[in-house]
Amino acid sequence: MCSYFMGDFSQAAMWIRKSPVLSNPIYHVLAAAMFSEDKDKAAAERELAWLDKNQPDLLKNMRQDLSMRLMRRQDVEFVLGSLSKAGLEVAD
Repeated sequence: MCSYFMGDFSQAAMWIRKSPVLSNPIYHVLAAAMFSEDKDKAAAERELAWLDKNQPDLLKNMRQDLSMRLMRRQDVEFVLGSLSKAGLEVAD
């Protein structure tokens, strides 16, 4: 997360790929965001597809969920912007 928020997207993508929590839906949210910023659109789309199949309600309430997990509004908006780049339509 530090690499991601500091703008080192290749480092963030490398670390998320090493993460052992593939069954955790938030892993897939963060992976989609990181991969989109690292310009790996195919990987980002795969993560969104996993979420759509396994956690569709999470996608529908992404802003609300992220707001509960991330303390700073700017971090929420940053992740939502990355998810938008990955192809997720985020409701206001």
